[in-house]
Amino acid sequence: MEKLSRLTLAVIFSCFILLSAGVALVVETFTKVPDFTELRGLVRMPIELPGDIKSSRLVGPKSPNWVSLSQVSVQAMGAVVSSEDTSFFSNEGVDYHELREALKKDLESGKFVRGASTITQQVIKNVYLGQEKTLWRKFKEFFWAQKMAKVLSKSEILAFYLNMAEWGPGLYGIKDASRHYFNCSPAELTAKQGAFLAVLLPSPKKYHSYFENKFLRHEYFFF
Repeated sequence: MEKLSRLTLAVIFSCFILLSAGVALVVETFTKVPDFTELRGLVRMPIELPGDIKSSRLVGPKSPNWVSLSQVSVQAMGAVVSSEDTSFFSNEGVDYHELREALKKDLESGKFVRGASTITQQVIKNVYLGQEKTLWRKFKEFFWAQKMAKVLSKSEILAFYLNMAEWGPGLYGIKDASRHYFNCSPAELTAKQGAFLAVLLPSPKKYHSYFENKFLRHEYFFF
């Protein structure tokens, strides 16, 4: 039975990859792939402020609030990559192993329960596609991430991610997050502080409340 289940999963996964390839051709034919080099300048991305207020902010190397990778502690950077995308420096925009595991969990539960988005896919989603969970959006994200990985360097993608990521209600970018939580610059973040920020990323609004708990802050993070 276990072998049959594994075989079934393998077949479904293979079909998904083939379907993705087919849809990718459709996406490329009927939709305009963004000019990802614009991320080297300044782009406007949608954000959500406290009280469910929809807004937007400018992000990019030309922003006065921009933080380069050289201005972020190695410990914090490593914590984020380890938490969000362990294969970031070796994958081509998507992680097929994580995709397979996510598909397995989704099939077992009968719904979307596990994400498989790489850092590159998260940049695509937040800047260009929004948060709507549809199969069509996922296909576009999957295809565009591979395109972005061929246009931008890993350093460019990671720097953009750190500057655009949400770290709490209305709190965007590692510069503001470092100041808000620890009253320090990104370069001054310790390994434990970097680990805490990495923990926030999957659900920043939810996990933000942990920081407000002084007991947890003292017992687990020693801030």
